[in-house]
Amino acid sequence: MATIRQWGGTAESALPQGTSRLDSAEGVLFLRQAEVLVPRVLQQPKPALNFERYIPVDGSIAPWANQITERVADSYGAAGIISGGEESFPRIDVGLKENTTRQAWVGASACYTLKEIQQAQALGTELNARMIDACRRAIMEKVNTIAFYGDAAANLKGLVQTPNALRSVAANPISSASTAAQIEAVLNAGVNHAPNATEQVEETDTLLLPPAEFQYISQTRSGTATDATIKDFWGGSNGYIAAPNIFLVRELRNAQILTGGAETSSDVAIFYRREEEVLMLPFSGIIPLPPLQTGPMSFELPFYAAVGEVILRRPRAVHIVQGV
Repeated sequence: MATIRQWGGTAESALPQGTSRLDSAEGVLFLRQAEVLVPRVLQQPKPALNFERYIPVDGSIAPWANQITERVADSYGAAGIISGGEESFPRIDVGLKENTTRQAWVGASACYTLKEIQQAQALGTELNARMIDACRRAIMEKVNTIAFYGDAAANLKGLVQTPNALRSVAANPISSASTAAQIEAVLNAGVNHAPNATEQVEETDTLLLPPAEFQYISQTRSGTATDATIKDFWGGSNGYIAAPNIFLVRELRNAQILTGGAETSSDVAIFYRREEEVLMLPFSGIIPLPPLQTGPMSFELPFYAAVGEVILRRPRAVHIVQGV
């Protein structure tokens, strides 16, 4: 569901120079209807987009911030056996690494004409709330695109482009071109990569697959002697990711990946631990601004949201496999 923040100030304080004040009969009606319609539309439950389902969101970051700096901690050293004498205890250090990313604004506005407002006034009806919902949807869809693919113009990187995650290339595609055993080997390599690379400090509990690959493992038997699909068999035997935590994510189909400085298109699978401690998306929620009269016969309801790029707080708990 889209988050909403209340606007602050007065309508007059937001008017651009040269515009009329909202003190006419139509302007007063517009303000009153906006006070009712905006919260009602934005707070209505809506189907979640994929970034809301699979990427933890942090709404605590100030929407006016241009940059976000996080200090990511990593520990060094190991405990050891001591005899109780005067020897030195094994020392553990914690290093802090600063990670700075950008944040941008996404905006849209609903425009109403003087004629529409006069009609609502004469008939005692509400203004068209679908225009507000269309703004909400447009902003959320843009945020979803940024979450997965980033935005080159705003210098934001999406989840599939983040340079800090573990990466590998699948030995075989997840398709009819591979045997069930080869596909299960690809999945095993994917789920074992993080534990093997981190002495099992990091493990993954979620797998995101593109549509074709998800459907193939869901509909193909693991072997001729069993009725279990590859998804059910592997999900019940790999030890890390259960079958209910394997999801279809259309954004992973033909994802644009930077490889050796060049951009290539590839279906990708993402093995990761779905926790805010591991990764998060800075997202303010949708914020309504004060209503505006932008011309003698036009009135607007502007909305915006602040969104950053996906931040990997524990990058070795995210493994992106290309070429699945």
